[in-house]
Amino acid sequence: MHLDFKPANILIRKSDDKAILIDFGTSKQYDSEGSQTSTTPVGLSAGYAPLELMKVGGVQTFSPETDVYSLGATLYYLVTGQNPPDASERMEMIMEGETLSFPANISSAVTNAIEKTLQSRKKRPQTVAEFLGLLPERKETRLQVRRPEFCPECGEKLAPTAKFCPNCGTKVQLTVDSSSFSDTGEKSSDKTPTTIVSSSQILSSGSGSIISDDIFENMPGGAVLQDYSRASSQSGERTYEMIMVEGGTFNSGGKKFMDNDYIENVRVGDFWLGKTLVSWKLWEDVMGKEPSSVPYHIIVSDERKPLLPISYISWNDAIDFINKLNKKLGTSYRLPTAYEWEYAARGGKHKDPYLYSGSNNLLDVGNYDSIHLHDLCSLKPNSLGFYDMSGCLWQWTSSQCNMLGSIKQEGSQRIVCGGAVNLGAKYSLLSRCQLFYKPSESEVYFGLRLAHDINGFKEIIY
Repeated sequence: MHLDFKPANILIRKSDDKAILIDFGTSKQYDSEGSQTSTTPVGLSAGYAPLELMKVGGVQTFSPETDVYSLGATLYYLVTGQNPPDASERMEMIMEGETLSFPANISSAVTNAIEKTLQSRKKRPQTVAEFLGLLPERKETRLQVRRPEFCPECGEKLAPTAKFCPNCGTKVQLTVDSSSFSDTGEKSSDKTPTTIVSSSQILSSGSGSIISDDIFENMPGGAVLQDYSRASSQSGERTYEMIMVEGGTFNSGGKKFMDNDYIENVRVGDFWLGKTLVSWKLWEDVMGKEPSSVPYHIIVSDERKPLLPISYISWNDAIDFINKLNKKLGTSYRLPTAYEWEYAARGGKHKDPYLYSGSNNLLDVGNYDSIHLHDLCSLKPNSLGFYDMSGCLWQWTSSQCNMLGSIKQEGSQRIVCGGAVNLGAKYSLLSRCQLFYKPSESEVYFGLRLAHDINGFKEIIY
């Protein structure tokens, strides 16, 4: 017997998505005969504990119906989002002939099972099997949401999360098709790019109907159309993983550029950005050598090269690397603009409230006052999934600036973002995470992160 079954005591295990029951503390308050060892109920949650758990000697003998009550109460929470009434209130409702309230889209079989489970001890299901027998057979029509790969008006290739065609402005429409999946989950052979959601997430949309992205905005299934998508890795090969960032507006700046206030409202479009900095290994695979500015005494073993970001590079080195990469792959990678970089670091449309990229504590997401670089992906990412946007390496951008630090596409200086491990924490603050250097300068803690326009994206496999 668990005796404290409730949503808070259930975890979803990340490795296999199984529900795991935790915290058996309440069960320890009883001896082997069912008598309480404490005169005060401990850890019981109103709404999830039946009456017999609320009084001394109420259990007497262990039997499944006590946990069955809590199981039904948990199911009530799952389908309504509300805590059930506590046991005494529930008994009063039964005496007065009142029933529980449920959302309209919940089947009568489920509501009936919950109503019967939240009864007095002798009237509720006596076993878990009996409880499960009240529930309908699990059978769900799964709908296939088809997202067009090309604009139907002008033929322009569309980004995975585009809401409008970037060429002609036509609004992207999604097609819902319920015939693509059987009740057993067997997939069709159609290769059209799709997103799979449950029928409840489409509400009343029927097979073959046309819907807009807007239907996903304020519903539980909205996560299937996130503000970004990830390029998938291929088995057995290294992939420079990128995250697609949906554009928007944000307030750029703060105390930076020689401590001058420089704040402006900026709009950026959709773009891809590297989940991590470019590694030592990727650099060597493209360039065939280390950067020329790396001191002779710096030695990185082959085992460490995939784990460490490339450093000691100038802006000119970064551009040389990108040019050779694009020639090798037939792609069009580039450096991010300073605005794109900062927008992604701040969480994009999520507009994270943190001082650093992903946390108010720099040591969660980066480092400072050190001479050692940490491994890629070894610390916490920000809400979009980007690593090392604060306190790792100054990261080169394509943005130019003049000597006063104004971000304009002019001037001889190039902007770097992010702070660096060898500096104090203040330089990693998102409000002052930019400096500017000559393109030929190759400081110890300079690195790069790749960007890509929405169209023509291709993964880097190395």
